[in-house]
Amino acid sequence: MKRFPSIAVLLMAIFLSNTGNADPVRIKDARFDAGFSLSDPPLQLRGAGLLKYAVFIDVYAAALYLPPQTASAQALEPDVAKRLEIVYFVDITREQFAAAAMKTLARQLSDTDMQKLRDRINQLHALYRNVSKGDRYALTFQPDQGTTLELNGNVLGAIPGADFAAAYFSIWLGEEPIAPALKDTLLKPDT
Repeated sequence: MKRFPSIAVLLMAIFLSNTGNADPVRIKDARFDAGFSLSDPPLQLRGAGLLKYAVFIDVYAAALYLPPQTASAQALEPDVAKRLEIVYFVDITREQFAAAAMKTLARQLSDTDMQKLRDRINQLHALYRNVSKGDRYALTFQPDQGTTLELNGNVLGAIPGADFAAAYFSIWLGEEPIAPALKDTLLKPDT
């Protein structure tokens, strides 16, 4: 398995793709459906993008699903269901996932909030597995059920709390996300 020093290093260069809500989106070998049946109404694909490292290495494609008519500014609100799917084009270890997440969360959260959420963050990180090319993670928040983590369609576990979901999704959607250009594409302008 080829290893990279950290996810944060992988995020040096980003090339992105906008989506429409009517049709599935294909980015390289990753296909994202136009919607996801989580509730009524189903979530709709808001935006998708391709993350690259050093201009020529495709790292992953990501897609964000939100309820219809949800404004970008509402994406992290506690009553808004959401789903983030990521399809990987390189091998990444569970330790690299956790390290990159912690680095970004440290920028997003106060020390008090980090301490309050630390146990649940550690619970989610314990669920991570190493991924290889073609693997797909999905992080889904439902207000009444918490945040679930799936790998290739298999649920690995769930973490309770809207506060946890807002913090963890802020890795991609917050004020200081892991990749600002990817955030902009996932939350493409409201139409």
